[in-house]
Amino acid sequence: MTPHLLKRYWSYIRPILFETTQSKHNDLLQIWLSQGQWQLMTNDAIYSYGLRYDNFKKVFDTFRFNNLPGNEALLLGLGLGSIPFMLEKHFKQPLAYTAVEIDPIVVELAQKYVLDQLNSPIDIIVGDAELYLDATDGPYDIVCLDVFDNAQIPPFF
Repeated sequence: MTPHLLKRYWSYIRPILFETTQSKHNDLLQIWLSQGQWQLMTNDAIYSYGLRYDNFKKVFDTFRFNNLPGNEALLLGLGLGSIPFMLEKHFKQPLAYTAVEIDPIVVELAQKYVLDQLNSPIDIIVGDAELYLDATDGPYDIVCLDVFDNAQIPPFF
């Protein structure tokens, strides 16, 4: 979903709440437009923030993408899809994604707000990332870990 230009501009002055929902995994899920970027928030954490998802942007700024042997990316945790959005739109990386997300409501939100803006293929698996890692034997060229339980990274990761 691309927000109206006036709403994008206004979001630099004051964040705009677009949607509030909940799921079995999250008591509160909110979609905000803030500084022109979609943001997924819970009670304790920001799960996605478009091109402003700084913890990944800082790593990707130093990453040598030309050293990747292929283009297969594994995303453990999808959120709104900030990682593929950032890699495609800002870093111009033509990757094919497998995304593992435990929360089907988060997947629906990602499809509604961000994923439709991407050209990159994304195979989404709704399930537990730990169980997926135990079951997969597929080689991946890059793995991005974005798994949270509220503000905590689960002990396995």
